[in-house]
Amino acid sequence: MLDSLKEFIISNNIITTMAAVTIAFSTGTMIRSLAGDIILPALYAIIFYRFKRFSGAFAPINKLNTDNFIKELLSWIIVIIITFILIGYVFRIWLTNAKKKEEKNPTKD
Repeated sequence: MLDSLKEFIISNNIITTMAAVTIAFSTGTMIRSLAGDIILPALYAIIFYRFKRFSGAFAPINKLNTDNFIKELLSWIIVIIITFILIGYVFRIWLTNAKKKEEKNPTKD
């Protein structure tokens, strides 16, 4: 039963799909932070710069939230590293177990 589960996971690329989804969710969070914390406040500052000079109605303009973006960027890098390590670990264990099994029961051609 366990061997058929391993075969199903490997043949249907379940592990790689799981890694892609995990990294995609993390990338989405990082890009939302880039847009919301860096790009939009910079655009607001550029667009409303003239209004700010002539009127205090738009002051203060949102400042860049670089701390949150750096946190999300580091989280994104950590997720990629952990995913790489875990997938490498799982495949290394499965491949060594398969080699040991093959050495015990060699097939004749």
